[in-house]
Amino acid sequence: MKSVREILKMFISIILPALILIIAGCKTDESIVKETAVKKPVGTYSELLERVKKSDRSVDFEQFRISFTKTPNYSNYEINADLKKEMKDNLNKKKYHEAVKIGEQILEKNYVDLDAHMACLISYEQLKNDEKAQFHSYVLNGLMGSILDSGDGVSTKTAYVVICSREEDVILSFLGYKVLEQSCSVERGHHFDVYKVEDVKNKKLHTVYFNSDISVGK
Repeated sequence: MKSVREILKMFISIILPALILIIAGCKTDESIVKETAVKKPVGTYSELLERVKKSDRSVDFEQFRISFTKTPNYSNYEINADLKKEMKDNLNKKKYHEAVKIGEQILEKNYVDLDAHMACLISYEQLKNDEKAQFHSYVLNGLMGSILDSGDGVSTKTAYVVICSREEDVILSFLGYKVLEQSCSVERGHHFDVYKVEDVKNKKLHTVYFNSDISVGK
């Protein structure tokens, strides 16, 4: 998996204006694909958060994300829209100290928030604070990698496992897809968000599946 720093250098002109989160990952080999399922977290959110803050490389970030859904601060809907707009505006105006302040404020309540970590990474990069930039790079790679490694999105059996709709937006942006149509389906007792998309580069059409069991409260 490429590092966030590499992706940042390649796509900084896209990330800064729109705050689109783009982090590389590898799809599962289709020859050994297994049906994806929601994991049960091992350890509480607080316990896993403490390990993440210590840069523990053995943390299972999928379990970390899922453990957050067991806390009172979890919501499938965006509850920091105003803060994120202000954060993005500060990034665009190169007010990196202000952007970091807002990003850290969001992370105090939700440490799996992708937008806040990206804002902090960009800001610390620009402020030449390599230690903190590398830390947020580590967290972002872990969070995004856990989504991309959870499936390949090709079918309901291998759907990406997400905890909120924002993660779906991020994955589709990473894959370079333009959303044409969105729908929901239920199969084998599981809930899925289904996207008909177009590849912005070659105009090919695809269907992408996300397991939304968590966000619908299953």
